[in-house]
Amino acid sequence: MLKNFLIAQNKTELTYLINKNLKNFKVIPLSLETLIFCKLNKIDHIDLEKVLDNSIHKEILVTTEKIIKNSSFSYSKYKSLNIELIHWFRFRIYSYLFVYFILKKLKRSSKIKNICVTGWDNLESLYSKNNYFVSSFLKSLFKNVTFLNKNRYKPKREKCLSYYINKKDRVITSNSKNVILNNLNYNFKRLAFWFFRNGYKTLVFSFTKYNYLKKFLVRLFNIKVIQIISHEKKVVKKIIFPKLFFNKKRIDDLIIKDKNKLNILFNNIENKTLAIKEFVQKNKILLAASNIFRGVDGAILEICKEKKISTLNIPHGTLSRNYNKYDKIYKKNISEAIVYKQADLIASQSNISNEFFKQIKIKKNLVYTKNIIFNETSEKYKNPYILYAVTNKDFGNMQFYGVETFYEFFKNLENLEKISLENDVKIVVKPHPTEFRSIKDLKALFPNLIFTKDENKKLFKKIFATVSFSSSIIEDSLNSGVPVILFDKRHRYIHCENEKNVNKFSWIYYVNNNKNFIKCLKKIKMNKNRYRIEKKLENKSKKNIGRLLKHILNEK
Repeated sequence: MLKNFLIAQNKTELTYLINKNLKNFKVIPLSLETLIFCKLNKIDHIDLEKVLDNSIHKEILVTTEKIIKNSSFSYSKYKSLNIELIHWFRFRIYSYLFVYFILKKLKRSSKIKNICVTGWDNLESLYSKNNYFVSSFLKSLFKNVTFLNKNRYKPKREKCLSYYINKKDRVITSNSKNVILNNLNYNFKRLAFWFFRNGYKTLVFSFTKYNYLKKFLVRLFNIKVIQIISHEKKVVKKIIFPKLFFNKKRIDDLIIKDKNKLNILFNNIENKTLAIKEFVQKNKILLAASNIFRGVDGAILEICKEKKISTLNIPHGTLSRNYNKYDKIYKKNISEAIVYKQADLIASQSNISNEFFKQIKIKKNLVYTKNIIFNETSEKYKNPYILYAVTNKDFGNMQFYGVETFYEFFKNLENLEKISLENDVKIVVKPHPTEFRSIKDLKALFPNLIFTKDENKKLFKKIFATVSFSSSIIEDSLNSGVPVILFDKRHRYIHCENEKNVNKFSWIYYVNNNKNFIKCLKKIKMNKNRYRIEKKLENKSKKNIGRLLKHILNEK
């Protein structure tokens, strides 16, 4: 029987389609949120795990790299801003190809009468949850497409902004020892505390207003928030966006319809860097440190490098060597967003990242610091829980090969629910923060799993093992004296060096089935030397930070 297929990016869009009282329909979920909605409401939907396999990860990676390689993504003198542009378009291409390959597979196995979409098209900001664009894709991918509400989102005028430093913040006293941090996230506050204890003033740029309490708290630690204010700019630089081709057809107009608004959004990013550049030129700065290289955060390092200010890059993600050509593409894309190769010093925090840097031949400006910003909580080895934490991505920022898709993640939860029931194992699941909104629904679907949004520092006091696929939680765990099990049921991705022999103790296991997974848990529980190692790991970052910062600041 011919069916109507509904395609939606999120629950809001899917609910709108379903309320149109269409008959004989089936949903193609494009996100964890839409899949959960279908499961809870018993709505007929496509099981993408049965339609797609590992080959889609490889095809999307390789195809996207070819598209990008044959296009130009240069709109700024700063590489960090051009990388932001590349990443934005890469995410859109990923989403387009994901839908393309789904429909290609379904056309072979299903009788599709019609595809129904909302027709919504909206670019609220670069990475907003309220960006809608899948309807635009369908025009070129399928003949019979019904648009049910084209006019919900009317184009809003986006202002091109100029930025300037708040007058009272423009010049910092030259008597103080000033350092710049791109943010206080990813445990960068540890660096701020060291600077405070050693008589430095930490400068942090902000494009939004700090509330009074937050300002008061940061002042206690000699942190100065440099407030950057905006006003409308009449002159807009015209950015020539790349022409993108797939299957000998242009797809850039499908990837993004509102190019004028996209032009303004990237203008605003570049204009932010101009305000930062003006501030740096007028003030005496000893050091700039960043945990990100993409966008404004990376431009801070490039601007300071121009003025011959010392630059320090401490990548916040987990970096590891690649094992094949697909892994090489995936890890290149991840690293270019967080590694500034021209920094005066790049911090490698683990043996895992050492292997990455060795493979890409960065040596001269690399320093092996050991842990700086990863978690390092450790408790006595009497904790009953296992932590499952991976990187979840939404439809608008999907990753492939080294990240499991939303439907793979859901299947993993079904498997862990089964393991928990059959083996009396207590499993704590921490979704990615972008999926915290789904926790209530996930609890209803998986009553034997414990879902949480607790901070890692709190979680590591409760667990004796971490289960993951690829995530910075892997190195958080190792630095907290918690062994890691890389659980790869689809035999696709190896994050780092590991032990496949489940009959001997290891800090990192790699398994593909439930039987070996349970064996790993038992082996970890039996190990009696773990607590001694945990105690050795506690608070090591303080010493590591001290050695690193004294080195780059030439302190004795």
